Amino acid sequence: MMIEDRKGSRKLSWMHIALLPGILFFSLLHGIASSSATEFRTGDLIKVRGETVWSPAQVTRDYSWVPYCGTHRETKKNTLTDFLNGNHESLLDYELEMGTSQSCKVLCIAHLSLDDLKRFELLIKRGYRVELTLDNLPLLMAMESDDDRRSRQGYPVGEIIDDEMIIHNHIDFRVETQRNGEASLPSSTWSIVGFRADVKSLKVKQPELSSNCTESSPMILNPSSAELELVMTYSVVFEEGEVAWESRWDAYTSTDYVIRSGKQLLFLSSLIVAGLLGVYSLLVFRRAANDSASLSPYTGNDFVLEEETAVGFEAIRGDVFRTPSSPQYITALVASGFQVKYYLPIFDII
Repeated sequence: MMIEDRKGSRKLSWMHIALLPGILFFSLLHGIASSSATEFRTGDLIKVRGETVWSPAQVTRDYSWVPYCGTHRETKKNTLTDFLNGNHESLLDYELEMGTSQSCKVLCIAHLSLDDLKRFELLIKRGYRVELTLDNLPLLMAMESDDDRRSRQGYPVGEIIDDEMIIHNHIDFRVETQRNGEASLPSSTWSIVGFRADVKSLKVKQPELSSNCTESSPMILNPSSAELELVMTYSVVFEEGEVAWESRWDAYTSTDYVIRSGKQLLFLSSLIVAGLLGVYSLLVFRRAANDSASLSPYTGNDFVLEEETAVGFEAIRGDVFRTPSSPQYITALVASGFQVKYYLPIFDII
């Protein structure tokens, strides 16, 4: 009977080993889909998504926490990285058509309440930046003090000039593209290799007055006012870039994106390691204390039996850790259960 159980467990374990190539192929399909270039035809609508607002010394928040307008039409299904980082992207109302440059379009009009103004004040004082993505590329903005090769991720919510806070309500998008195929072919497509922007503050009260977003007085934030009408505008320019699609992420190695992500991962990893070390140390010390008590049966004039000190885990370890009748069958079932429980949700998120 024991031989039959072992044969059955061997068949079961070999069956799960045979399923591993299928699981790996399933994961590779997801990886290939996420690493292939997205091709756009001229006139195709490109989706802009709002990711997070972050500050080097403050808590990262979702884009929806900022009282902007023109959001929440759709929510993107997050990847595993987004799920672990706590990112929740939202589809925005920017209408970017491939190859079509647009000048000063009105995104929306937001009527900010007193609470919204206080929230903007908090974001501006603490140096928050807004992260947008286009075809999975984060938005880059050139740094004013350094050369053009140095950039920062996202754009600032606003800035303080002469003790006055202004809101950046106009964005000049610059999308760098790469042609796929010959230029003479009518069916040629484009891929996005760069996503950059510049921001400024414009005091516009009505949409019809923003036909050309020229230099004007900035939109000053007054937290004591009861309400403020905020007109969000944008412009977009498409230009053919010199960077290949395979190298489009090289520009992010010179930004603070890698440094900030590395610091966050290092901090989170340190917290996890510290927590695990604390739990492990507690278990080791308790085990050492129990072993020390069992090796010292005499306490003064009283004789303490080892069986009397065996309480809790010590009392039940014999029942819990006894050898099962079919160890290989139990091992195969437990391992299969863990694989199904943890791998399938991860693949679904990816």
